[in-house]
Amino acid sequence: MKNNPRHRQTSFLLTIMLLSACASAPPQAPERWRWIVAETGFAASTVEVLRSGALLTTIDVACDLSDAKARRSDTEEHTSSRVEAIYGTPYPNGLLIISCPTGAHSERIDVYDPAGRGATPVYSRVGSYFVDWRIDHGVLLVSYDLPCDAEDRATASCGMAFHAVEEQVEL
Repeated sequence: MKNNPRHRQTSFLLTIMLLSACASAPPQAPERWRWIVAETGFAASTVEVLRSGALLTTIDVACDLSDAKARRSDTEEHTSSRVEAIYGTPYPNGLLIISCPTGAHSERIDVYDPAGRGATPVYSRVGSYFVDWRIDHGVLLVSYDLPCDAEDRATASCGMAFHAVEEQVEL
């Protein structure tokens, strides 16, 4: 039976079909994780990130995330603190964005890659009065304000003693 040409042809065709099926299978997208605000307090909160019901990482943040915990959906109006997950081409594992008030009038933003770097922020900034973010062409952009230095105060771009900065978050 080994020398049977029909057997060799059938084996060859089965091998080709198996290889082509394996080669054409699309790569599996990473399983998405979800987050919950587990604890909130005046100056500290805890966010847990879960995948398939198992704890992926715990993130302790130095701000009150009560507003984010009470939010019912991502379509609700902006609250003073926000926790949101984004997924996209440059961020296939997803990013967790946490923004909240800090100090008397400042606002902070921390960006995490929970599946890659766990509880260590990949990006962190504090704005004097505001921090905001948006997705533009699939890229995360963060805007915040900083106090003007002595040279900046002489320019028109620094009319209120603060100027806005926009940065692209790169991992």
